[in-house]
Amino acid sequence: MVDIAIQKDIKFDLNNSMKSIFDQNTDFNLNFIDAAPNSFSKPTVDGDTHIDHSGSTKLANGRIMLQSMDLSIRMNTNLATGSKEYVAATIMHEALHAYLDFSQTIINQHIDIATNYINSMQQQLLNMFPSTLTPDDAFALAWGGLKDDAVTLYSRLSTAQKDNITIANKNFKSGAMGQPCTP
Repeated sequence: MVDIAIQKDIKFDLNNSMKSIFDQNTDFNLNFIDAAPNSFSKPTVDGDTHIDHSGSTKLANGRIMLQSMDLSIRMNTNLATGSKEYVAATIMHEALHAYLDFSQTIINQHIDIATNYINSMQQQLLNMFPSTLTPDDAFALAWGGLKDDAVTLYSRLSTAQKDNITIANKNFKSGAMGQPCTP
């Protein structure tokens, strides 16, 4: 599914996007796993992220010193009917979870993503999909999966922005908008 969503024409852009989001760190390996909907806490969950801590050193303060990041991102196979734009936003979202796990400093990752990464994700999505995303839709996709945890930040958005977040995520996830993942 990931291969279909991210063909070679946008692999370079996604790689650059991840480097931009992850700043200067290039020591990470992303492994994508297609997972059945019933393997998630809820079948509607788009994905989740796990870090392999093997070879790491546990420090006295409870933190873990990682030499590199080996990440497994499980993607719900239901996303195969979605758009490339939605899958790319989901990959960025899950990769940010991995990065925040790596930093070991964030208590609520969704609040941190909503506070610090929305604009970056929006810009990277616009760079990757300049002909199929508007700035408003890229903003909406960047907000995907955050509103229930980042309630205070979400409540500050206009009604039009909130409505677009709901509508755009529904339409891009279903494949009604954007480039289809299926050939």
